[in-house]
Amino acid sequence: MNMRYTFLLGSALLWVGFAYGQDSVSTKPVDDTALRPTCVPEAKAADSKTSGDGKAKIVVYREQKFKGKIIKPPLICDGVDVAFMPPGGYLTLLASPGKHTVESDSKKSPVTVDLKEGEVTYLKFHIVMGAWHGLGAIEQATSDEGKESVAKLTPVTDPQWFDVETKAK
Repeated sequence: MNMRYTFLLGSALLWVGFAYGQDSVSTKPVDDTALRPTCVPEAKAADSKTSGDGKAKIVVYREQKFKGKIIKPPLICDGVDVAFMPPGGYLTLLASPGKHTVESDSKKSPVTVDLKEGEVTYLKFHIVMGAWHGLGAIEQATSDEGKESVAKLTPVTDPQWFDVETKAK
């Protein structure tokens, strides 16, 4: 009998905790400026309200190599998944001036760039071996090296590469 009252009391307290433990902050309007991506693919920006005015460009390229050919790791800018990186392609990101961190699923190689308005920065994307499979890694490239490599590659414009919300996780 004592156990029954303990169970009922515990259930009632649990219910009260759920009923009154709701966070009232969730009813307030959300300031979505922190949720907006700071780096937007140029191909997507043409379809949205984001324009290239007052922006800098980050060109991320991945050369066509046999090693890791079927691996398409994510490109992450400032903690937000931006796109997948296919082999033999390059992606131009529009970014606001300032510091940005670009990385992939190999968290050991983030690159931080300090951008100025109108500046173009080149980043080389490559595959490194992880414990069980290959991972994406990024390193900064010189402007000359980047321009030469990008001239041989195709731009990533297919929307399937930008659908990271549904495919990445």
